[in-house]
Amino acid sequence: MTSVSQWPFPALIGDLGGTNLRLAIITDGHHTAPQALQTLRTGDYDDLGDAIAAYLDHVPGQPAPVSLAIAVATPAEPARLGPVRLTNDRGFIVDGAAVARRFGFRVRWILNDFEAQAWAAATMTADDLAIIGSTPPSLQSTLAVIGPGTGLGCAVLGRVGDSWHALPGEGGHVTLAARTPFEREVLAAALDGDAHLSAEALLSGSGLPRLYVAVARALDREPRAGLEAAAITEAAFLDDEAGRVETIAQQTIETFCGLLGGYAGNVALTCGARGGVLVTGGVANRLAEPLARGLFRARFEDKGRFVDYLREIGTARILREQPALDGLAWAISHVAERLPIQYD
Repeated sequence: MTSVSQWPFPALIGDLGGTNLRLAIITDGHHTAPQALQTLRTGDYDDLGDAIAAYLDHVPGQPAPVSLAIAVATPAEPARLGPVRLTNDRGFIVDGAAVARRFGFRVRWILNDFEAQAWAAATMTADDLAIIGSTPPSLQSTLAVIGPGTGLGCAVLGRVGDSWHALPGEGGHVTLAARTPFEREVLAAALDGDAHLSAEALLSGSGLPRLYVAVARALDREPRAGLEAAAITEAAFLDDEAGRVETIAQQTIETFCGLLGGYAGNVALTCGARGGVLVTGGVANRLAEPLARGLFRARFEDKGRFVDYLREIGTARILREQPALDGLAWAISHVAERLPIQYD
């Protein structure tokens, strides 16, 4: 293990998802703000090395990074051991050892993308959150972070004494549960012959079109073919409810918020996240108003004998634009000696 003072700077930090790769540089260990932030489209590159090369070409004049901390949308341990493909972009390869050789990185830390989101919670204040419901999170107790983006991420920031410990997971792949008769119809339609329906299969940008079709079938309506997530969310906010697409889209978003609230309550119970559940991700940002309307929170608390337990747990949406990068910067500046760092 290394100590904080031994982490070599400048460091290249990155948040690699199924849609976008965000890269930036931090120059010292004092939790300075990330510099030279660039967003690249993951699908434009075959592997992490080519994407980093393109980034460095875009930011001339920056000091050459000598270390790498990269959060990836795939299980982290296999990514540390050898080349892996992203969970939701099977064509994109992450090979930490090859990247280190190519760019001369002396130290690298590869972690799950939602572990970075969890570390970011250690840096937040109330101003960074939009409360969902009436109960604010406590930023001094164990927190869970969930995020519907391209996929569905989940991680925990545990509070032990005065220390934070981020624990990644693959909670997006748990079996999705229905609560109402209509949701049971929707999930049955979404299964469509599959043996397993994960939370991510519906509660994500990639899953929203599948949810839309399943809702249409449950309503005994004909869905419009080929609608992607952005078109569905746009249609849901139209004022004209007479149109077929708008009606189905609106019900899709309501169903999404209810299912996500139930999922968030399950995470809170499973992880003992007494501090709260924080919601992040591009889909959550686009659905800020529907999430705040009440169904998400009602379903979050709707856990039988544990209603009172959950009523005391806050929920909020993260307002920061790049929380994962903030989490990476904080972790390597404050707890590097506890991280599974690799040397090259």
